Amino acid sequence: MKVIYYMPEFLKLQALKEKNNEVLQFCDLFKIVGQNTCLLDRTGKYLQVPFDSKILYPIPQTAVHNNATFEDLCVERAKQILRENKDIVVFYSGGLDSTVVMVSFDLAVMAGVGSYDQITIAATPHSINENPEFWSKYILPNYKLTSINDELNKIGNLSQMANRYVMGENADQLFGSDMILDNFTLFKQDINSDNIMTYISNNNVADSSKEYILNIFEKMYDARVCDLDNMANLLWWFNLSCKWQSVALRTLCFTNFLDSITTEEELKIFETFFNTLEFQSLSLYGNLRKWGTPETPYNYKLASRDFILKHTNLIDYVKNKVKLPSLYRVLATTEYKYIGLGEENGKLHRLQEIK
Repeated sequence: MKVIYYMPEFLKLQALKEKNNEVLQFCDLFKIVGQNTCLLDRTGKYLQVPFDSKILYPIPQTAVHNNATFEDLCVERAKQILRENKDIVVFYSGGLDSTVVMVSFDLAVMAGVGSYDQITIAATPHSINENPEFWSKYILPNYKLTSINDELNKIGNLSQMANRYVMGENADQLFGSDMILDNFTLFKQDINSDNIMTYISNNNVADSSKEYILNIFEKMYDARVCDLDNMANLLWWFNLSCKWQSVALRTLCFTNFLDSITTEEELKIFETFFNTLEFQSLSLYGNLRKWGTPETPYNYKLASRDFILKHTNLIDYVKNKVKLPSLYRVLATTEYKYIGLGEENGKLHRLQEIK
């Protein structure tokens, strides 16, 4: 059995119960990247997880976006999903990522691909409050509505498996890392052992694990597929290479999706909006506008802000929106269904232990 997703909290509890020091040291990494983010190294080289695992989403080793801009990729992605001719449920949080998704669908429909009738918006009161002008001008007049919580509970029912579910996840990995939002001096710091160790020490890592984590970061730097010129970009690369699969799958672990689907191929109906080789290629090898100058919380994901502003004129939202854990607020009130997910012979399985 190969692990494709695991919940770090349960992994650590299991390691404490088993007194497994190797796994406990590995769990110290979560202090750096987030307590609820599983790590799986898509380079396949240096982050050795202490169990058998499988990567579902490879990193593009060369540019494949064919000089397309962020806007080009967004609109084409919406058209691609609409052309699947399925009913579409979009999980809308009101944040930058889900707003980009909705602007993309709006542009695709206006270009003559698909129709508004295909799309249902799953939202919460927080979704409306995060971007009320967009909600009133662009969502209410055009789309059917439902509750995110209700839709999460339905996933797993056979009657719902003909749908296409869309989330704005994986955008964080394209644009950077929220690990630097509290320390913008990282943009001016060179990548070297001293600066990496300082960053590790500032995250309350046990002394016994510092050299272990330093070694991982140094090796992940060696595994880079593009130039990295400061500590902020090192964290962006670690985020994109090691957190991608976790982010792509995590919302599903709050649903009963395995009640109805059993194969990797069927995961396609849940593939996130930004989970394409082309978006990753633009981030790695293209000119994706990740930040403004100087870097601040108000110009993070600059390409997304520019895209939204161009097509909606939501000036106040674009200038003042900062990152919030929008989807997490929903998931935090939802029961976690799977300690882990595994794959064996092409079949997906629930895991109650990580081995």
